[in-house]
Amino acid sequence: MTIVDRRDFLLTTAGAVTIGSVAGRVGGTGSKTETKPTEEDRQWEWRRSDDGFSSVSDVRCVDDGFLLVGTVRDLPSPARGFATKLTRNGVVEWERQYASADQREALEEDVIGPIPEDGFAFSLPADDGHLLVGWTYYDNTAVYVGRLVRVDDDGRVQWERSFVDLEDASGYSYLADGVVTEDGFLLCGIESPGILLGGGGWLVSVATDGSINWFRRIPATERDLAETARQDVFTGIVPTADGYVLSGHFESESGDERAWVVGVDERGAVRWQDQFALEGRGPTRATDVELNETAAREDVLVVGSVGPRLDARDFQTLPDDTLEGDGFVAGYTAGGDRRWLEERADTPLFGATRTPRGVVAGGARNGRGWVGTLERPFFEADFRSVVTSLCDDENDGLVAAGRRFDDGDDDTDAWARSIDEKRKRHSGKSDDAADRSEGRTVEYLDCETVRVTGTFADVLLHVVWWTEADEATVGTISEPVGGVDGERTISASEAFGPFEYGPIVEATEVFEAGTSVVPGSGDLVVENPDAGTCRDAVLEQFDGG
Repeated sequence: MTIVDRRDFLLTTAGAVTIGSVAGRVGGTGSKTETKPTEEDRQWEWRRSDDGFSSVSDVRCVDDGFLLVGTVRDLPSPARGFATKLTRNGVVEWERQYASADQREALEEDVIGPIPEDGFAFSLPADDGHLLVGWTYYDNTAVYVGRLVRVDDDGRVQWERSFVDLEDASGYSYLADGVVTEDGFLLCGIESPGILLGGGGWLVSVATDGSINWFRRIPATERDLAETARQDVFTGIVPTADGYVLSGHFESESGDERAWVVGVDERGAVRWQDQFALEGRGPTRATDVELNETAAREDVLVVGSVGPRLDARDFQTLPDDTLEGDGFVAGYTAGGDRRWLEERADTPLFGATRTPRGVVAGGARNGRGWVGTLERPFFEADFRSVVTSLCDDENDGLVAAGRRFDDGDDDTDAWARSIDEKRKRHSGKSDDAADRSEGRTVEYLDCETVRVTGTFADVLLHVVWWTEADEATVGTISEPVGGVDGERTISASEAFGPFEYGPIVEATEVFEAGTSVVPGSGDLVVENPDAGTCRDAVLEQFDGG
């Protein structure tokens, strides 16, 4: 039994291809992408194969499919930002590459020397289209400069702008994440006042036409940025009732990188911040943040990594040890109180997304793409890869995206795939037609009792409970309780003994003969639809309710 307050990291859990030029901004020579069904679970997998490097930095669920953005460097060409629109079946609807004005000019004039490199970090929804947010890298000065490209629903450019000419700022700028606001967009990343100077976390409010509303530099430590080269970077942002919470990392005076979580008001003024480092090889980075609202309160969850230096600014293949390290998940109140932190060995985490059943994270486990929660894996690749972004569509399940590494060469390929939780995951009574026809049902009778019908070699219960009248003393159990032949009613208290507070069965997994009894690998998984109500009832006891 593990005593750790982690209950809010919930158990969740081809068309026409258009490539061409638009006003000289969009380019491409032919499709190097492919979507195919996966052999093991009837899902789809999309992959981009280039002679060099490509990676998806962000996937976003849109009304009729998914939008992937990232970076492609198809040698000998320089790196470019790309966007690919997929249907809900993973079929390519359109795909485009976007060269910046400076890159186009350098190529047209046949410049001798480094050509500017481009890439995209993420996208946001905009009226009848999308805002693509990325960067241009200038090798001669070794700086990144933020870049915005506004496109319509078919990926055609409407306008674009660079922050290279932003007054009193942006000798160096990079934008990693953003949200839609009433005034347009609020973007976050890093900004430096000059070349080879220190950089602070950056918030910039952008109107829908690309003009700047306001911007604010937020250093993690008090210092004159002109006198150091240390960099502070925001990596994620989420809105809360009182403003925003940001994830990130910063370089300390001693040279190590530490995780950084910051709460700000609507104008970017700092309300609170938390900084920490975990033991391990390499930097501690908070890589993403997600809101976790319940009926009782508004919390945020932060995921991160210890060791890897994965970044959306990458445009070339990285060393083999890039994915080696650990991960962590931390829970905060919206007011900045860190309630819990749990490390995850050999599983650095780089992205998270909200689902109707809680927050799910993505990263790599032992160097292979991984998606899941603290309690249960949803997906683990059998090849070297990493998940850097996730989105959840209530109708079509999860989509994970990132990059995969070819064995035997130095190429890195952009990659995405669907993860259909509905295939074996349900809420409440199992009502899948195939399950009913086979006489297999799982039904919750109360907070701790479940009735299972069918023939199964084993049943595994996921249970939470508390040792004291304090929500920080939550414990978890994920253990098998034996098989079923016909019908069986199972009580957590009868299976595991008495509990001080609780117990609550949050999910039930059933295993057919021959399936390994490992949490997360059940042939059918059914979640308790009333788990939230059950938890609230227990917490009311703590408050004297």
